[in-house]
Amino acid sequence: MKMGKGLRVTGNVLAIDIGNTSIDLAILKDGKILNKYKTLTSLRGKKLRISLKKILLRINKEYKVKEAILCSVVPEKTI
Repeated sequence: MKMGKGLRVTGNVLAIDIGNTSIDLAILKDGKILNKYKTLTSLRGKKLRISLKKILLRINKEYKVKEAILCSVVPEKTI
């Protein structure tokens, strides 16, 4: 990652957006979306953990992620 006029990341980046209705995850490379994943913010406890774990295991299997970006408007879902 280089800082300066703009953020530059080499390799795959995991972007996570925790919103009021869904948690969206995307794999980015060179500013382009390679794949997108989604689960519901309304899931609670074990169901949410299982859903996110399945997505993260799939991402880990398919992509070598070097960096992550997280944004959230739901503080109680942000760990």
